[in-house]
Amino acid sequence: MSRTLRTTLLATLVSVALSVALPAVPAWATAAPAAPTAGSGTVGDRVMDLSWSGAGGTGAIVRDVTGIAAPYTTASGRDVPVATATTAHDSGFTNTQTQSYGIWSTESDGTSSDAPLLIDVAQAPLVATTLTLATSAETVPWGAPVTFTSVLKRADAAPVAGVAVELYGRVGGTSETRLLRRVTTDSAGVATASVGMSRSTDFSTRFAGDAFSAEKVSPHGVVRVLPRVAVGLTPASILKRETSVFAGRVVPTLSGAAVYVQQLVNGAWKDLRLVRTASDSSFRMSLTPDVGVYRYRARLVGTAAYLPITSTAAQLRVDYRNLVSGNSGDDVAALQRVLASLHYVPGPVNGSFGYDTQHAVMAFQKLERLPITGMWTKAERTRSGRATAWHLRYPGSGRAVEIDITRQILVLSEKGVVTMIVDVSTGTEKPYTYKGESDIAHTPRGRYSIYYKIDGIRVSKLGELYRPNYFYKGWAIHGSASVPNYPASHGCVRLTNPNADRLFPLLVKGTPVTLYDE
Repeated sequence: MSRTLRTTLLATLVSVALSVALPAVPAWATAAPAAPTAGSGTVGDRVMDLSWSGAGGTGAIVRDVTGIAAPYTTASGRDVPVATATTAHDSGFTNTQTQSYGIWSTESDGTSSDAPLLIDVAQAPLVATTLTLATSAETVPWGAPVTFTSVLKRADAAPVAGVAVELYGRVGGTSETRLLRRVTTDSAGVATASVGMSRSTDFSTRFAGDAFSAEKVSPHGVVRVLPRVAVGLTPASILKRETSVFAGRVVPTLSGAAVYVQQLVNGAWKDLRLVRTASDSSFRMSLTPDVGVYRYRARLVGTAAYLPITSTAAQLRVDYRNLVSGNSGDDVAALQRVLASLHYVPGPVNGSFGYDTQHAVMAFQKLERLPITGMWTKAERTRSGRATAWHLRYPGSGRAVEIDITRQILVLSEKGVVTMIVDVSTGTEKPYTYKGESDIAHTPRGRYSIYYKIDGIRVSKLGELYRPNYFYKGWAIHGSASVPNYPASHGCVRLTNPNADRLFPLLVKGTPVTLYDE
């Protein structure tokens, strides 16, 4: 009479020992069972060995009899040889479902037992897993990438390789959690993904589980996003009763976002007014303060999707007059600092609007294409808030000179960076006659270099040249008592004498000099 042995696969590999007595079963299958033998597969292989022990016999036939009514037969069974004199095993079992198997013992002559041993193989319990989540940063600027790393392991600390781990995110201020990435773990059980951050988000990863391992969700990690706020004042210098506009923009585009315009008062920032961003994320506020120097900034109110952020400060100067040669005072000193910051040469910052400051203003007007008056008025104040950045045509690795004949300015640079901008007066490009000789007052265009210098005054047939720096034949960059706001020379490049003093020691022999029309 046969007996049924029911066993449950509980671990990575499970061995089943049979102790059954059947009338037509060879001795090895009816003998007392030996200890179960260890298998060779792992849970990750999705294969389990079903092993049994006995004495004698040459093999067995194993057949899935799930759902088959008795009598059972050997039809379509798998032949399983006996590995040793006492042991047989079959690795065709997976840990995915409950199945019933019949096992018929066989002899060397091919005969088999009349009745099988019946075994129910149950799915093994799922193995617990751990899933961690780490982020490369907790706070990032808008648009910056963040790398997410999850490590999946089983309860025995063995990594789970080659399975899918899903990255989910819930944007701040919303209730919907969305699948962002699906990544396969590597041999160490590690899954990594990179996401560009556009809003503050609550992240988690999930392993859906498989036939061997339980589902697992990682702890949550929140990455918060800092937006950007850029501000400016137009113009940055006004007269009393004039208006300047404090304007800015938030990135990314936020319509209706709350922005506080703040003013620095006695060393502390005070909220001045609440404004809202327009549909293009811009905001603005008009300012008409009294005479003085003021600093303003913008404070963006934080939301669930974005952290609060404060802009850099912008400075507004309010004066009571336009500035002309002969003026003096703090407003003149402020003008001199503005000009110096833009690489013009106003002379010492002493609050006195003299010859150097006037020519620095003229150089500014020439570059900005304003009327060349030498006066600092509303037009100049407005333009100084968004001054033109000079782009060198021939930046060099050392010191170099560029002369824009169209705009009548000279630009000195060091290692490709502008260091000085001064006004000049070049050839009239008109014919002239001197002591019966006729010529054209032409300034050559092209690329040259300083080849000869005179530290003093050279008296030529056409006049005096103060500290000349020759760059081509008789043409030189030199100082002159007459540097009007238009081309007036016989061909040389005239500078004011103070600017000639500043440039003479810098224009060493070999310094490149390039002259061009715009």
